[in-house]
Amino acid sequence: MKEKRISIGSIEGELSEARNEVLTGYLGEYRPDMEVVTISIRTTEKNESTAEAAAESENALEDALRSGLTDLTFRDLTEIPYQIPDELPIVAYAKRTDSRDALVLPKGKARPDPSRPMATTTLMKAVQLKQIFPDFRFAIAKGTISGLVERVDDGHYSGIVMPSADLVLSGFQQRISRYFAEQELMPDPGQGILAAQGRAEENYSYLEGFSDEESACEAVSERVFADMVTRGRSAAASASARIEDGTLILRGLCYDRKIKKLTRGVISGPASKAGALGASLAEKLRAECGMD
Repeated sequence: MKEKRISIGSIEGELSEARNEVLTGYLGEYRPDMEVVTISIRTTEKNESTAEAAAESENALEDALRSGLTDLTFRDLTEIPYQIPDELPIVAYAKRTDSRDALVLPKGKARPDPSRPMATTTLMKAVQLKQIFPDFRFAIAKGTISGLVERVDDGHYSGIVMPSADLVLSGFQQRISRYFAEQELMPDPGQGILAAQGRAEENYSYLEGFSDEESACEAVSERVFADMVTRGRSAAASASARIEDGTLILRGLCYDRKIKKLTRGVISGPASKAGALGASLAEKLRAECGMD
């Protein structure tokens, strides 16, 4: 008989099962004493606004945690708002996978067609990609991975740039025609990291062996940076942190939407000061971009 039962919640979707297997696989191997169940949470999906749809999903996941329907939620860190309730903290970070973005072209094509728009998933990626592909128009595309790839194959887009980790999890790794180094296309904060959110009063010691300390430090620095750059401002942010021999190197990019200005910066210091490093870089770039 299992000693403990835990329920893992996620929004119903194409990637949910593959992402959940990262955590359930670990628990099945290292905590066979636990009964693990996954719960797919449905939303109405009636909102046309992407922002409204994201808020609806967030509310549904938080309500499930508060009510006890789920013991934790597990999803991509880029889907978790920078500001979350104190009573529902992030309790574990999976080891970071590939944080790079990748290009998918229509079947049979060796290069994108500049007569059609190229799609990507966030404003920051579109702004950076314009510097790589100056002759292209860009569109922000949302939807399932399979649906987006289908639109590329149908000729709606000349190609699409999205997180390589999502393409791999969805089984589209063979469709990747190019990876972008982080030096040329900085990823979204937290990209490549899956994270568990839980309740502050709960004991999550069973996740200690799962949670990766380096990923946690990288995530904290990136999220603090992006939150401080964008909160209450007409701005967007990208960030990339890496730890080398205990030193965290954080690269940040902010974009002022009003004056259409990109500002880059880098900072380094002890990984134990991840949050402070993120805040310091944000203050520096805000000043350089004229936000303060």
